[in-house]
Amino acid sequence: MVAVMVIDWTDFPNPPRGIRSLDITEVRRVYDYELPPLVIYVGVAEDGMGRVIPVVAILEEGTNMAKLYLFEEKDTVREKELIASFA
Repeated sequence: MVAVMVIDWTDFPNPPRGIRSLDITEVRRVYDYELPPLVIYVGVAEDGMGRVIPVVAILEEGTNMAKLYLFEEKDTVREKELIASFA
């Protein structure tokens, strides 16, 4: 699964422009002494045209800025496997 678009999400948790709704199904915190504390969100987003798109958002804890990774519409989100691959 390869992200087709990455958005710098500067107003987290408000959905970025072009995203109608965001449904988070899984949340995981990552603690590593070499990294800032990270929170990974996995779910689906509905874009302005009504398409449901699998997404992953990675947020540095304590900030309101995240990277939002959008995947192909046809990809199936396997939340636990996807989260494990980022951890």
